[in-house]
Amino acid sequence: MNEQAQTKTVDTEQEQGVTFEQLEAALAGNPATPAETQEPIHAPEVDAAQSDVDAPAEIPESYTAKQLAERLEIKPSELYKNLQIDVGNDQTLSLGEIKDRAKELVQSEALRAEALSARESGELELLQKS
Repeated sequence: MNEQAQTKTVDTEQEQGVTFEQLEAALAGNPATPAETQEPIHAPEVDAAQSDVDAPAEIPESYTAKQLAERLEIKPSELYKNLQIDVGNDQTLSLGEIKDRAKELVQSEALRAEALSARESGELELLQKS
């Protein structure tokens, strides 16, 4: 990742930012504070018996938006509003916009299925009258 991309932040209502490094760390199960991402941290030496206790938790296969927001210490509404996703053709949508469009798609598919069913019923009725 280039150096410029690593310094971009997403503002929250508290006027704090989350860097891409923090996001990556949180996704990896290691939430970091801003100070930790700006300066190297030298962990104290740990004996072998203690290292098993301090091992990071297993990374889940997936997160809900609420879990990710909690891990990033922001509100879920801020995650939906500020997380921009590249959808191709030089277009980005927020996570919230994608969620809204997915809802619309599900509703459209349900209406389409209902219309097809009504059409098939009507055609069957016409065939039976013939």
